[in-house]
Amino acid sequence: MTSGKVSETASATISPSPALVPRTKRAIVDLQTVGKTEIPPPLQLDPYFSPERLRDFEHARLFDGCSHVLAALDAIHPYLTKFFAENAWMSTFGAENTQITTLQSSTRLDSDGRGLAEEESDSEDSDDHVRGRSLSYPRVKSRWRLPEWLDPNETAEIVIYPGVRTQTFAPQKVINLEETGRPARRPSTESTGSARRPSYGWSRSAVSQEEEEEVEKKRLIVLPAALVLGGTFDLSEGSILIGKHARIEPNVFIKGPAIIGARSTLRSGTYIRGDVIVGRNVVLRGELKNSVIMDDAELCHPGYCGDSICGFKSHFGNQVTTANLSLFPGSNLTIDVNGITYDTGRRKAGVILGDGSQLGCSSVTDPCTLIQQHTVVYPLTRLRKGIYESSLLIKNKPMEKGVLEIAPMRPAKRD
Repeated sequence: MTSGKVSETASATISPSPALVPRTKRAIVDLQTVGKTEIPPPLQLDPYFSPERLRDFEHARLFDGCSHVLAALDAIHPYLTKFFAENAWMSTFGAENTQITTLQSSTRLDSDGRGLAEEESDSEDSDDHVRGRSLSYPRVKSRWRLPEWLDPNETAEIVIYPGVRTQTFAPQKVINLEETGRPARRPSTESTGSARRPSYGWSRSAVSQEEEEEVEKKRLIVLPAALVLGGTFDLSEGSILIGKHARIEPNVFIKGPAIIGARSTLRSGTYIRGDVIVGRNVVLRGELKNSVIMDDAELCHPGYCGDSICGFKSHFGNQVTTANLSLFPGSNLTIDVNGITYDTGRRKAGVILGDGSQLGCSSVTDPCTLIQQHTVVYPLTRLRKGIYESSLLIKNKPMEKGVLEIAPMRPAKRD
């Protein structure tokens, strides 16, 4: 795990990892071609995530078909794309058959600059200004604080479920810009030979097939009791879901596609760069991209988590950095397991952090670092790529050059 010395404690109890063995030229096995039954145990899911807790994870289907733990990184974007395309939040979060408020950049404003709900407009063509509400839903008076919109084609919308209070809904900005080389088109409001129909993304019978193929709706979906106290939401590349009782503080930036789980808190300064799934009761502050953060995890402080998976009740200290790209561009990351070198097929991979494991303040992990359950990494530690087993204490010995101390934890005393 390091090119330097290893303490006597570690060498007496733990066999050195392949990174400690002098390198000889060896064949490299393509991990993508290895059958599921032939995947070595250290690369399977179970050493990192408890099967029981994983079954309780609301997005456990993400891992379906993943023969090894790194395969889950490739599954994040397809999972999110399908989740929003199929409006999966409606069944997953019990949001069916309920009253919904929809706001768009063209929503009519009152004298205070707040959005008027449809029934408060006395114009006959009010659905040109407030679109997306099913006519079968009851009408409720409300005035919503609207964000600044950067949505030239008016194809983005905010979907608000009951239980979100106007007093605690204050997004700062919604962005929906055209993808390069693929201009967005505003959905048509008329179809030949039929009356004009509003385009509701969640009521598929109300949308013609032509309209669905013409434009993909980008949505900021806010579920009951969520607090949106500020934040910038970039829907240009995908929708964003804010879960029940979640808290979004001012100066948060979220780029879709992204899911923020129930009762999670995004502290001021959080920067989410897309393809991120956040579980329940999570606290975030740093920068994230293409990552899964499971329930009860804490990444409470500034730091970077890219192309990574953090298990249940895992923890990042302040300024933790997960390096995810090799210094040698163009080459795939490799990992040594039981004397065999595997080509991961990925140029980028950060950390796989098992359930209950912790990275101390200012620790740095090399690309493709896999840490199993309940392992604690002390502050200021640099971890070389490789696999670190469960229930270890890992720390640098700064007074001795190149020494990384690894020792097994003592079993907890039971009363």
